[in-house]
Amino acid sequence: MKRTITDVTDAKLNFVIAAMKVDNPTSITKNKQDNGLWTVIGEFPDNTVAPADLAKENEATSPDMIVTPANLAKENEVSSPDLPFATTAKTAASSVSASSAPEDLVLHPKIKAMLEVLAFTEGTGNNYGKVVNGTVIKSPHDPQLVGKKNVSVTDLSRHPEILVQVNAAIKSTAAGRYQFLKKTWDELNMPNFQPKSQDIAAVKLMKRRKMIEPLLSDDLHEAVFRGAPE
Repeated sequence: MKRTITDVTDAKLNFVIAAMKVDNPTSITKNKQDNGLWTVIGEFPDNTVAPADLAKENEATSPDMIVTPANLAKENEVSSPDLPFATTAKTAASSVSASSAPEDLVLHPKIKAMLEVLAFTEGTGNNYGKVVNGTVIKSPHDPQLVGKKNVSVTDLSRHPEILVQVNAAIKSTAAGRYQFLKKTWDELNMPNFQPKSQDIAAVKLMKRRKMIEPLLSDDLHEAVFRGAPE
């Protein structure tokens, strides 16, 4: 099975590749187009869950879905230990829309798949305490971290507010699974920095960037276009 995305910019290339990797391809190739943009092609085994089947299960209609939740929800059950309440992916899929609250959207398998993609592109895996790589130059809540490199924190009661010298020109306060800047985090008005709060905050940003509608409509290309890092 082959899936293709065309007209990918340099800035969005890694994001698109990460999105394809969610569904465990056998290979991914990228080709430069004559116009300077990229075509990304993913090859998938024949036993991969077909996009049309997933669309039917999730009451969607597009046959071109690329990000699939097959490896994120088993037998349509959301099983993340970070969610304090239980539901089913089928129920979530049939009851949300782009206007739904982030707390509801975060349960949808397509949104969960995109959160996995975002974490992959940030290089954080499942580490909700990861601080951006570099040398810590300021750490108001954990002063013992000053001078250390590539740190993580365990206190998730608040954004760590750690300032890192990423390189000679860049300083950053990015932290968490989705690398929230302190200023951005403050704007999202979350109660703490726990995994649940970070997931919901990431969905809030996805809504702000108008990614939800194309994502729920299986238009990954448009979702990536709206939400990829600049």
